[in-house]
Amino acid sequence: MSELDKIDAPLQNECELIEGAIRKIISENACSPFDQEDYLRHYNELPKRYDTAKNKFEENKTLRQERKVRFEQLTEFIDKLEYSDVLLAEYVGTILHSEAGRLYSLGGDTLHLRR
Repeated sequence: MSELDKIDAPLQNECELIEGAIRKIISENACSPFDQEDYLRHYNELPKRYDTAKNKFEENKTLRQERKVRFEQLTEFIDKLEYSDVLLAEYVGTILHSEAGRLYSLGGDTLHLRR
């Protein structure tokens, strides 16, 4: 189970509990005389809690998708390296060439990236 899965399970559970609480309070208000100020106070708290949990759940979903895309990109890159007749040095040279504007040397064989 991933780090995000461990966070998502309680968030999803909280959303379900809040949905049930909203249904219950609406039903109780419809069937019995409720003080409307009390009803509104309880009711208004629930959507805020729901939105907070739902937004965090959606953020995790987006993060999970970004990680999946990154994993696929890295896997594709590694596959190209493994099955290519081109030497790794040529890939490194290509990467260095594309990043040349960010490189500087302190001498010797060491290259450093500018920030």
